[in-house]
Amino acid sequence: MNDLTITERRRIKELSALLETPIRIGDISVGVYNIETGEPVHEHKQQMHSWTRNMYNLFTSSVMMLVATDLTDFDDGHLNIKDTGGTLRYSATYGIALYSYAAAEGIDDYGILVGTGNAAESFEGYAMDALVEHSGSLLDADKLFYFAQPDAKVEWDSGNSDYDVTIRRWMNNYSGGDIIIAEVGLAARGHSGTQIYLYTLVARDVLGSTVTVANGEQLRVAYTFDTETIS
Repeated sequence: MNDLTITERRRIKELSALLETPIRIGDISVGVYNIETGEPVHEHKQQMHSWTRNMYNLFTSSVMMLVATDLTDFDDGHLNIKDTGGTLRYSATYGIALYSYAAAEGIDDYGILVGTGNAAESFEGYAMDALVEHSGSLLDADKLFYFAQPDAKVEWDSGNSDYDVTIRRWMNNYSGGDIIIAEVGLAARGHSGTQIYLYTLVARDVLGSTVTVANGEQLRVAYTFDTETIS
């Protein structure tokens, strides 16, 4: 998907108000900082492109109160989800409850995730191409220390009648070497009846240019959503 122009983004917001349908436009910020001083080293920004079929199926089955029970296919006409392990799942009730993106410290199953892979973005995507895993040990090559992901930061713009919602997470590099980030993703933890703790990738973006995190540097990834509200 190509980036939207400022005019196109403005038009989408106008259509959102006209249709009385909130439409979420997302942006991604990937920043690198010195761990000791907090000084910025580098920042990469780009538009978000990549809500997946998982997100659309979760949204549709929940809002329209549809019970998705088909485990045969993951494509058009099916409202199941595919978890990050590649297993098809469904709900015993309406939709699948999304608990949270707010993963605890050391958790790399869900929340904001980063990776080194650059496989093309896909609407059918369900996992990171090459996830950078968590490690709490020093000099553990090619791994990052994942901090707990805080709750979303919400700001209300009364003048434009919209919410700016920011989801962010920090990771430190103690690996002893550079880690080159090429992809970022957003995964949720949810449940469906007795199928507890499903990890579901709802977005994945390949960065327009890679971001290098040197040993002793901190990575901050943020998704910001500009949501038009209906008045």
